[in-house]
Formats: sequence, structure tokens, C-alpha cells
Amino acid sequence: MWGVSGQYDFVRERFDGGVNVPRIPPHLFGAGVNYRDPNWLARVFTLATLRQDAVSIIDSRDTSTNGYTPLKAELAYTAKIEDDVRNHVSFKKDEVLQHGRAIRLCGLDQAQLSKRLASVTDAIARRTLSAGRQ
Repeated sequence: MWGVSGQYDFVRERFDGGVNVPRIPPHLFGAGVNYRDPNWLARVFTLATLRQDAVSIIDSRDTSTNGYTPLKAELAYTAKIEDDVRNHVSFKKDEVLQHGRAIRLCGLDQAQLSKRLASVTDAIARRTLSAGRQ
């Protein structure tokens, strides 16, 4: 079964006199698409965080932050290990079977991947420069 998801979150609050309340999170909006069947779950989604400049003047630790938009992908397979999985401590164990075990095959976070690729690229560039000097 295919599905789509979306969300938008924001909080706006001020003290009497119009002073911003400290540590108010920035606006968030996101969307995703997913596929699910009895064994497989596949989804791609993003949750964009906007820049937050509405900081409080009463707390010096409350500073502006840049926005960011990570892209995440997930692929999971759920397999039933045994034919009859029951939770021993449940009073409903004779009526309700437990789900199978989930195995996460792949998780991708675009922000982490970008950092790792940048560090690998820098390392290759340093090696190339040092090899050229010899």
C-alpha cells in the first residue's frame, strides 16, 4: 500500500510587552512517500527546519540558527522468526501473537552523508597534493 505524509509545526509566543520567549523552535515542514506491505517498509521523507531569528533578549544563550533540510530514506524488512511468537508475561498471549523481528537494511541521512563525503573528498585532495610534492 502506498501512502504520503506531510506536516507543518510552529510555535509563536511572547511575554507581556512583546519580548520573545526563549528557546522557541523554528517552523518545521515536511513531506514523504512510503510503501508498506506485510513484510516491507520503504519510505523517503524530509523535514525542513527554517532559520530561527526570533530569539529572546532575556537569555544570551538563545541565539539564531540556520535552517536545514535533511533527506532521509529507510528500507526495512520484517520477518517472522517462528510460527508462533507469544509474549509470556501478557495475559492476552493466547489470543494475540507478537509481530516478527524487524531487520533494518538501509538508513540514509543526507546531512550525515554530505559530511562524510566532504571529509573523504578532503582526504583525497590532501593525499593528491602530498603525492604531487614528492
